[in-house]
Amino acid sequence: MKAGVILVALCLALCLGTPRVSGAMDHSGMHGDSSGDGAPKEPCAYMGFYPLYYSAYAADAASPTNGHHVPSNPNVSMFFMPDDADPMIHNGNTTGYDMCHPHVLEVPCQSMGSFPFYYTEGQAIEASPQNGTHMMGDFYMPNNASANVMNGTYSGEAPECVKPPSAPPAAGSPPPSAGSPISNAGSRTISSLAALSVALLGAVLAL
Repeated sequence: MKAGVILVALCLALCLGTPRVSGAMDHSGMHGDSSGDGAPKEPCAYMGFYPLYYSAYAADAASPTNGHHVPSNPNVSMFFMPDDADPMIHNGNTTGYDMCHPHVLEVPCQSMGSFPFYYTEGQAIEASPQNGTHMMGDFYMPNNASANVMNGTYSGEAPECVKPPSAPPAAGSPPPSAGSPISNAGSRTISSLAALSVALLGAVLAL
């Protein structure tokens, strides 16, 4: 009887002392846009050109000589490229770099009755008479712009602001609702030990 009680106590201690592994997904394997919310990344690549920016302000800031140029390809000339950037790719292989989203250049845009909004800080700073900006939701609004409407009453024809799609999970990442195999194995082990403890306790009490 005494030996049985000791055995049950040891098994319970093992169960309670086993650390529980969380089933939450590890996001370290995820990649995509800067803040995880689909906001456009800079620099970006487009049609074989890199690094590209959505504003001259951002391109100048990224240049070691504080200058920029427009790509010679007319299909890419809406973007800005910092002078003397390293690396500098023209009509080359840009695999592995974040992709530019041309619709980000369709600014200013409106969102939820407010206007004007821009997708990047550089765009909004260029549109501000004070070279300043603030965020409203997911977008940037230039400080003291003459057409600022922030009370939801804008009814103009500016395009609706949209966010580019986020990049897909990296290869091999578990689905969002699934725990890792280690997590699931840990949970199964704890459940098995608990069941064994209950069985042993019942056997001892029956003596």
